[in-house]
Amino acid sequence: SDVCSSDLPDAPVIVSPAAPVVTNVGTLSISGTCTAGLTVVLSGDDTQESACTVGGTFSFSISESSDGAYAYSLKQRDYSGNLSSSAGPVSYTLDTVAPAAPGITSPSEPVISSASSLSITGTCESAASVALSGSDAQTTTCASGTFSFTVSKSSDGVFAFSMTQTDPAGNTSTASATVDWT
Repeated sequence: SDVCSSDLPDAPVIVSPAAPVVTNVGTLSISGTCTAGLTVVLSGDDTQESACTVGGTFSFSISESSDGAYAYSLKQRDYSGNLSSSAGPVSYTLDTVAPAAPGITSPSEPVISSASSLSITGTCESAASVALSGSDAQTTTCASGTFSFTVSKSSDGVFAFSMTQTDPAGNTSTASATVDWT
């Protein structure tokens, strides 16, 4: 006789990725653990099915070609067709566009000063990493759309600085205008 069950299987467990993914790479792998022999069902912005391996694992490879935010969830289906509760969502943001170069709001050019330090401030993409290069090298995280660096000099001369920013997806801007300090 056929065995019919109304008991729901356990939800699969997502092992990777462990956190929301923001990247400039158009592929995402989702993997985890499941009940051997059952089927893991991926739904959301992509749909796939995979048999859970004898070792109790699953893996999906997802490709997206357009920038945007995507979400996926997983369920496990037993032999009777019963679906588990959802695991997830897995959040994935594809961003392949580099941010604009950081804007410099201060100081105004040209900077001619006998002071031993100079503050360079400007605008940036929130959460981006802003890198100062040239006569000094520093990095800071853009907070509320602004950044600030303090640079020092111990001798007379011409000091040049520029900035780039890298967004959370890993895209790097072109360099800002150069700040020259004499």
